[in-house]
Amino acid sequence: MKNAYVFLLIFAALQVCGQTEKGNSFLTANLSTRFESTLQSGEYIGKWRAFSLESGLSYGKFIKDNILWEVNVSERFNSSLSESLRADYRSRGGMTDLGVGTSGSYYFGKDRWRGFVGAGLTISTGFNNSETEIDRALVSSYNSSSINIAPLFKAGAVYFFDKHWAIQLATGSNSFPIEIYGVSTGLLYWIQPTSYRAEETKLSTLQKGRWMLGTNVGFRTLQTDNGGSSPSYPKSNNEKTFEIGLSVGRFVSNRTLIGVRANFGSFTNKVEYSNPEKSTQKRETITGSLFVKRYLASSRFTPYWETSLDYIRTNINRQTNAYTSSSHDNVYQVRSSFGLAYIISNHFLVETQLASIGFQYQEPDKMWGVDLSGKLSPSFTLSYVF
Repeated sequence: MKNAYVFLLIFAALQVCGQTEKGNSFLTANLSTRFESTLQSGEYIGKWRAFSLESGLSYGKFIKDNILWEVNVSERFNSSLSESLRADYRSRGGMTDLGVGTSGSYYFGKDRWRGFVGAGLTISTGFNNSETEIDRALVSSYNSSSINIAPLFKAGAVYFFDKHWAIQLATGSNSFPIEIYGVSTGLLYWIQPTSYRAEETKLSTLQKGRWMLGTNVGFRTLQTDNGGSSPSYPKSNNEKTFEIGLSVGRFVSNRTLIGVRANFGSFTNKVEYSNPEKSTQKRETITGSLFVKRYLASSRFTPYWETSLDYIRTNINRQTNAYTSSSHDNVYQVRSSFGLAYIISNHFLVETQLASIGFQYQEPDKMWGVDLSGKLSPSFTLSYVF
């Protein structure tokens, strides 16, 4: 059984729009991919690489006022390869999941905010395979497939920031009473907007010459309790993530900010097994960044694009019943990210990152990497503008 707790800070204001009327429809999509590769020489000569790709597409249409019918498709693909040239060892594996679903939802509320609850059905199929070779001889092979049909229960909220675009925060479950399995966020594009009155308030928050001081705090905990009595099988797993950061910048032109940022993050994972064995891993990360951020609209709710140069120092400590070890690495990174910001007033705004792409070089492993991801950050940044 998994229990996930996510603490989020968000601010908003209410205006008028009529986007959940009969005939309205929207599209939303997601894409996340990641590629990692390692080449090593010396005593160990080999390579390792991994690739993942996740995507999805949803279409919704209001068949009556505040009554939505929605269909969605999704896919997830992972592959990995590990080779040791000295030992003539090769291991590879892959996983593919395909899913389709349909649901109905009821929307309530007024102004820019809408809440919703709904239920539906999901169908998914999965394929897994792996094989291991030693001295070019196959020593193990595994293939499996599965089909899963499950109910879906969901709830969430939508915020409209113009007549075509909205942001959605949602959670769902495959059981009732609801056991939450995660929180997601994304952008919705309204294909057929109806009545809408735009906000007329003029704000000077993003004007040239102003300074911005920002801070972010995030915390997440995940507790997993497993059944089974195998001595080598984890009985429980406790994860805790904490993040805090501070940034300062100046608007060199309207809606363009240049600044510096420092972050500290801590991740702790405690695992207990059915036998007396226990293990604890603690990872601390310190990040320093120089960034340029461009806010893309003059509205109160605006997307932004950011490019940064980052230095990341990570210290890792592992402790078990048998040994204690420590290690560290240094990462030099160029990263671009996309997110959303909400201007609370002439002096305050709040923002969160939705997607990013980064190019990295890691020492002492001398590893190059690139990743593209889309997700809701576990923390929001609150900034003061003066």
